[in-house]
Amino acid sequence: MNPRSHALISTPGAEETVGVGDAARSLKLAATKFSGSFDNWDVRDHELQFSYDVYENIGVVEVEGQLRSLDSQATLENVPAGEWEATVLIKFENNQCFRAEWRVGGGTNVECHADWSPQESNVTYDETSKAMEEATGVRPLLFRVDSDHFNCAGTKIIGSNKMKWVRLSLGVIRLKEPGDVTFAMSLVGNGWVRSIHFGDVELRAAGIGREKEKLLMMCLEGKASAEHCPLQELPTEMIRKVSRFLISPWHSTLVLDHGCE
Repeated sequence: MNPRSHALISTPGAEETVGVGDAARSLKLAATKFSGSFDNWDVRDHELQFSYDVYENIGVVEVEGQLRSLDSQATLENVPAGEWEATVLIKFENNQCFRAEWRVGGGTNVECHADWSPQESNVTYDETSKAMEEATGVRPLLFRVDSDHFNCAGTKIIGSNKMKWVRLSLGVIRLKEPGDVTFAMSLVGNGWVRSIHFGDVELRAAGIGREKEKLLMMCLEGKASAEHCPLQELPTEMIRKVSRFLISPWHSTLVLDHGCE
């Protein structure tokens, strides 16, 4: 499957928000911008190696071997305030034996670990999540896979999508203020882990879309008819408050922040 036409798949906890993001209004960071390292059974502390997938015509990070561990992260800087659907493009080949954790959070201090119990494999918010939210004001996202735990939803997702590119929707992250957003992953191998491909991480704007946003702006300027925009009959200040609620990601403008002259 070409990654440009991949399936968008919900992870646990993201079922109600999968697909709300607009792929045409997104912030993306290619896997070749990831940082991190991995250990295998022979040599420790390898830097991530970047390869080129000639069949899919994209730059990817490909990790092969009998892994002990893999840690990687990618940060999108200066993300506008608003709501964003967080996704990661990935491909697994064959059967994998590992335990992994993905987190998405505000700022750059996003920590992952793989020492949770099998009973916690379907958890989407834990004590680490709570600490991160208290520190940043941004509720983080969490997704886990445990190949030894057959009731793990993440294991079922990976197992049913082997050998093809898929985009995992990890949920919607909400920024009250502009800031950095970091994707992090930690993996511990329980055996042979072969050919994990990372394509990119992407934040998709989860607002109302350009056309409706344009109509709201026309309402604020008094240029929209009540027939096309019933909000036009409301006071300008009320329209401004409604616009702040609907337009996401939020972009500060003279009209929205200071009103019309």
